[in-house]
Amino acid sequence: MDWIDMKKFFNLWTALICIFLLPCLTWAGGVDNKQNLSAGYTASTSRNGAIEGLDTAAYNPAGIVHLKNGFSAGLNIQFISINYKHEIEGTSYKAENYPVIPSAFAVYNKDRWAGYVTFTGIGGGGIVEYSNGNIITQKLTNILKTLFHAESVTNHYAYVESFDYALTTGFSYKATENLSVSAGLRYVFTDRTARLSATINPPQGEGNFIQAVYEQEDTSWGGVFGLNYRFSDTLNFGARYETRINLDWKTKIPSGSTPTGTALLKMHKREHNKAYARDLPAVLGLGMTWQATDKLSVMPSVTLYLEKDADWGEKNDIVGSNAMDLCLAFGYKIHPKLTLSCGYMYTTVDIDANDFGIIEQMSPPLDCHSFSLGARYQFSEALVIQLGTMANMYSPERANTTYLAPNVILGPETKYEKENYSVAIGFEYSFL
Repeated sequence: MDWIDMKKFFNLWTALICIFLLPCLTWAGGVDNKQNLSAGYTASTSRNGAIEGLDTAAYNPAGIVHLKNGFSAGLNIQFISINYKHEIEGTSYKAENYPVIPSAFAVYNKDRWAGYVTFTGIGGGGIVEYSNGNIITQKLTNILKTLFHAESVTNHYAYVESFDYALTTGFSYKATENLSVSAGLRYVFTDRTARLSATINPPQGEGNFIQAVYEQEDTSWGGVFGLNYRFSDTLNFGARYETRINLDWKTKIPSGSTPTGTALLKMHKREHNKAYARDLPAVLGLGMTWQATDKLSVMPSVTLYLEKDADWGEKNDIVGSNAMDLCLAFGYKIHPKLTLSCGYMYTTVDIDANDFGIIEQMSPPLDCHSFSLGARYQFSEALVIQLGTMANMYSPERANTTYLAPNVILGPETKYEKENYSVAIGFEYSFL
């Protein structure tokens, strides 16, 4: 092995150690944060070391100095199929919804300097609707029967709508031919609405229809910092740190919430004009792109969600250790204009199902195996189209029976199950 080969070998192993040593310190997967920000991610699962594609601005912002000079803009749309299930005493309570998630990217590159703007959905779960109720309405039923002397509670319904959008702008500077750094400012706006309802007999003071509704929202600021290092023409390393977003969800109980429903919300610590801490945790992303041959590229990455440092109020203790995504993707150029990709991601979450609150019960955080396929086609010098598809297969978890009092059941044993599927398309246009 000559000196050139030895140098390439050393550079490769240095980057691999940077990526895969850190997860050994905090092995775990994401609860509130979302990483499916683009069609490129849906096509591969691994973008932290990218220096191709406009979504580089979101995953490896320091690497945008390696994109083409000039102004480029892109729009991505993800079509997601959400399939959640609570299995309770042999009955399945399902949520099947189909959110559409947009994202946009713009980059201006001029030699050693580059600027970017991104609009992405970095948290929230879209719309989740359990048309026949779920474990939450089962618990409320048992409370109504025990404390409000209800004889029957029927027509269960549970709905939540949650979005965390971010507008991020920043710059990247190529300090040397190998090293570039970036800094960005992020504005986050969050919005949540939850609605639970049922029919109760005998009727309460407001009749036999019970509805609990609350709305929460907040805005905040954060930062995004990056570093990119090109070990060689074939090996690139990227790192990104997103600061914690301090959020105190301001709660409103609208007029649609009935008196009994409002009383039930108060029992679950959802009160009008009160704020509840639920920070969006800091994120550390590390990744690399290795051009193994002229046609084959290898893209490992890891993303850590620093949930232990976030303020979640009364839920601070539910996280055992920080969460993590561990990814490996491949790209293969079958034609100068066409590259195919595939990827695998393993996500772990260290929250016991017995500690799930309302947020986690509606959209349970579970360990996950994700698989992706995609294609990137260069239609012209100015236009690129990216296609991607991903399947997320979650490992089920069980929560034990809980009690209001000895021999008085609050929540029966529940098995949480999930699987999601997504298809994404992205367009990139360079104004030459």
